[in-house]
Amino acid sequence: MKNEECERIERLTKDRIVSISPLGGGDICRVYRLNFERRGSAVVKISDTGGLDAEADGLKELRRPGVIDVPEVWASEKDILVMEEIPRASERAGFFEEFGRRLAALHEVKSERFGYRRDNRIGHLPQRNTSESSAAEFFRKHRLGFLVEYGRKRRRVSGELFAAVQKVCDRLEDWFAPIQEPPALLHGDLWSGNFLSGPRGPVLIDPAVYYGPREADLAMTRLFGGFPRRFYDAYEEAAPLPEGWSERVDLFNLYHLLTHTIMFGGGYERQALAAAKRYI
Repeated sequence: MKNEECERIERLTKDRIVSISPLGGGDICRVYRLNFERRGSAVVKISDTGGLDAEADGLKELRRPGVIDVPEVWASEKDILVMEEIPRASERAGFFEEFGRRLAALHEVKSERFGYRRDNRIGHLPQRNTSESSAAEFFRKHRLGFLVEYGRKRRRVSGELFAAVQKVCDRLEDWFAPIQEPPALLHGDLWSGNFLSGPRGPVLIDPAVYYGPREADLAMTRLFGGFPRRFYDAYEEAAPLPEGWSERVDLFNLYHLLTHTIMFGGGYERQALAAAKRYI
């Protein structure tokens, strides 16, 4: 960590750094553990491309209801995020049942409109959160439509995939018709790398927050192998999902397959095309 970065962090936190150690797992940012004289241990992200003020805002939004553990933000600017370190702990008995119930409680936080008060990021890509009154319109304009255009302009999305996604967008009202409930507060990028087990139970990290259909969070949990069955059972016992939600899993995950196509290419485009063809 550079001297000027240390000085900025001490100025932002009004605390003195005692020790610094790098942490792994930062694909987009440099990540460090800092020990402070008064506050104790923190995780610090530093980004050369910005966006960390939006991540800080998302962490605060998830933390606000108090229904699931989320790191407290101590300080943030566009390129720096300082948050409390929640130590990892072994998963206690009933961890995934508790996680399912707590996620259901988080999703009880509702909004009148789909979207969010600001844009943020999904991975290192822009995530547009312009407000809309319907799920279909929001996903057409600001999820699938926006992202496939973004990828096409950068030659990261083929003509075949672009055309298939456009056809999916034309049918979103049909597919979303069973979802007759207000938008819920979502983590937005809920795969196995974005939660951990802490001393008080499940902890959410690295969000891409917006208000949308609850199914979007549940679908993402199934993209890379899925969570244990008991997680989904506990969630549905607490908050039953709309009819046919499992038939829409790949539709919601098409957004995430597009992000991975743009970021990494390779087999993700084939997966995205296969998912799109299911909903044409």
